[in-house]
Amino acid sequence: MKTPAKWIMIVGGAVTIGGPMLGVLGTVLGMMQGFETLDKSGVADPDGLASNIGVALISTLIGIGVGGVGLIALTVGLIMWFSAKRSSTPPPLQT
Repeated sequence: MKTPAKWIMIVGGAVTIGGPMLGVLGTVLGMMQGFETLDKSGVADPDGLASNIGVALISTLIGIGVGGVGLIALTVGLIMWFSAKRSSTPPPLQT
């Protein structure tokens, strides 16, 4: 395997998995803050609750976006690897 294709696939795979996991972490933390706001002030503070839900949704969006970029990088690495593999194999022998 060619070195650039190998590293693109490794980084792409890590970003594809890691990005959404960080997005889920941000979502969980945002929702925990939202429930903490509900616990402290009840429904009397809808702006605080909406702010925390907004943080959770933005974290989810960023995680999905980063995962999509990683998936594109992984696909590019696979295409590079397959094209390098195809060009390096000798033609079959004629009998």
